[in-house]
Amino acid sequence: MVLKSKKTNLIRIVSFIFLLYIIFSLAMLSVNAEDTEYVFRFGYGAASNSFQGKQCELFKELIEKYTDGKAEVKLYPSDQLGKRAAQVEATILGSQDFVLTLDNAVPLVPELNVLNMPFVFQDRHRYERISRGPIGQELLDLLQDHGLVGLGLWELGFLQVANNVRPIYTPEDAKGLNIRVPQNPIRVGVWKAIGANPDTIAYSELFSALQMGVFDGFDNPLMLIRDAHFEEVTKYLTILGYNYKADIVLMCKKRWDVLPPNIQSAIRIAAQDVAIWSLDEGEKLAADHLEYLSTKMEVNYADVDSFRKAIKPMYESYEYPELLNRVLEVVK
Repeated sequence: MVLKSKKTNLIRIVSFIFLLYIIFSLAMLSVNAEDTEYVFRFGYGAASNSFQGKQCELFKELIEKYTDGKAEVKLYPSDQLGKRAAQVEATILGSQDFVLTLDNAVPLVPELNVLNMPFVFQDRHRYERISRGPIGQELLDLLQDHGLVGLGLWELGFLQVANNVRPIYTPEDAKGLNIRVPQNPIRVGVWKAIGANPDTIAYSELFSALQMGVFDGFDNPLMLIRDAHFEEVTKYLTILGYNYKADIVLMCKKRWDVLPPNIQSAIRIAAQDVAIWSLDEGEKLAADHLEYLSTKMEVNYADVDSFRKAIKPMYESYEYPELLNRVLEVVK
């Protein structure tokens, strides 16, 4: 009977300790919930395990760190919040706080397309002269008249070409190919000048479109080709690097304007820290991506000069020649 009594008491003590643990845990959750004053929704196009996903995860961690937990960022990868154009509109209206895109901001601020002009940036460091310099800030500032705050440009890498028909060495090899491009007049114009048939489709639908033969190929940075496993649905990879691709972190201006200065500062610093990390990390990973894709696809190097010649008329007809000349002067 004594042993039974002791056993019963021990069970009661353990149960009481467990109950105290539960109460303490719930109390801590309540305190943490009360500490969080700002919750932000951030939508982007790539998968959560992609390089873009890592950028957004780092942004989330830094904001939550720099605000001492007062701000929380909820991430929605793979266009869960809708197609990117719709997400831009939602961010302007305030039903979404952040979106990551450049091409879908161009209809609002056409000057941004100077960043999409072919063969402007020879390397990442030249791009950084623009993205982190006065011209980059001027371009970002133009977004404010359209209900958006541009917080920085995040690396994706140089655009290469993947297709299922043949290796592409010169524009002649690309003639007649159905190439997927985003809804961007410069990107469309490049492939028209080359002689291909460019068309648009949502990025989230591209993999299945390639499987079904709707498109022959597409252009994308190496990291996105690898992250999305496009080597599974395309045979040939051409190293062309005709444009350095980056996306803009856009925030709802209405939401931004009511934030206290310390939260605004934390968000800006976090965005810039991710930009710096992305540039360094992207450069480190480029060779690794190419090495991996070389084991899965047939890789060739394009005759870049022949492509430069094909797109030369685009420089002569660009709608903001003064802006383009300023950019070219900085990156030469």
